[in-house]
Formats: sequence, C-alpha cells, structure tokens
Amino acid sequence: MFALPDRVYAVLKWVGLILVPVAAFTGTMGETWGWPHASQAVATITAIGTLIGAVVAVSSKSYYSNQEAEVETAAQHAAEG
Repeated sequence: MFALPDRVYAVLKWVGLILVPVAAFTGTMGETWGWPHASQAVATITAIGTLIGAVVAVSSKSYYSNQEAEVETAAQHAAEG
C-alpha cells in the first residue's frame, strides 16, 4: 500500500470532485448543442475521475491503516514501559 503526500492527495481529491460535474456538464451541453465527440469526452472525463477516485481511496485507506498501526505500537510501548 502507499500513501500520497498531503499536497498530492489534496490536489487529486479536488480534481476528482471537479471532474464529475464537468462530465455531467459536457454530456448535457454536448447533446443539447450537438458538440462533436461529446460522448467520447464524457467517457474520457469519467474514466479519469474514476481512476483519480480509486487512487485517492487507496491512499486514504493506507494512510489510516498506518495511523492505526502507529497508535497500537505506541500503546504497546506505553504498556511495557
């Protein structure tokens, strides 16, 4: 598992939160105005957003797993000494 640096995590999370509305906007406006390749753009934006969401989720899980392990280790050391 891996944990992203805080700044990278924050940027990816922000970008991921922005991409979903952008995909919805692109799909709606593309259909309304007949934009060429709108469905391909929506699929691409959605795929990128999904990938970013997965990376952020794995990093978050790893971070919190490491935090729990550190707390348990500190508790064991405190009990021993």
